[in-house]
Amino acid sequence: MRVSMTAIVNIVGYRAWFEKKLDRLPLTAEVVNKHLESHEEYLIRRVLWAENYYREQGIVPSRHKLEILAGTENRAGKTKKVEAAIDAALETINGLRS
Repeated sequence: MRVSMTAIVNIVGYRAWFEKKLDRLPLTAEVVNKHLESHEEYLIRRVLWAENYYREQGIVPSRHKLEILAGTENRAGKTKKVEAAIDAALETINGLRS
């Protein structure tokens, strides 16, 4: 799950209260802001998760299979950094096979 304000509000409930009163909860606001992640950061985290999964299983996936497991195929917002993370994950996994 992506760490976003929407996800937090869905779990906590009380959207209006949470958004309006967050300035009165400085420690909470600090923690929330520290852990929020952009869409790009979320996709990169998913790629790293998929890489770890395949390494643990001893499987060398194709790029397409890695992207499917990571949930990055056909995603809007797949930036150059996400593509680089996918490339790096494949290199790491392929390096283990050699």
